[in-house]
Amino acid sequence: MRKLLIVLICLISSYAYAEKVIVSYKPDGKVYYTYGKGDYVETHAEEIVNRSDALKNLPYDLIDSSQLPDRADRDYWVGEKGKGVKVDVAKKNADKTAKENKIKDINDKLNAIGLTAEDIKLIR
Repeated sequence: MRKLLIVLICLISSYAYAEKVIVSYKPDGKVYYTYGKGDYVETHAEEIVNRSDALKNLPYDLIDSSQLPDRADRDYWVGEKGKGVKVDVAKKNADKTAKENKIKDINDKLNAIGLTAEDIKLIR
């Protein structure tokens, strides 16, 4: 019971302290996000958006920061107004595969000139 109470308190407090974020949607589906301090973003969202040439005239939403995906994946964030932000998993996986293939190709070329796995580790 005590553990459940601690978990509930953590969940409630994290929700209570979620910051508002402006998420602007580019025509290609990519997103810009703008954080602010306190309730400034919430009360001045339109002013903030109109102040930036990059954001001006783009559709935007004001959401809790807790609704954003993991920031480690922010290069793959996509979204539409009213539908939120999600990770473009297909692009992320394609980029990962391309990177793995490039590394394999480089290792194959290094092996072809006679370098061993130990030599390759030393180069890195």
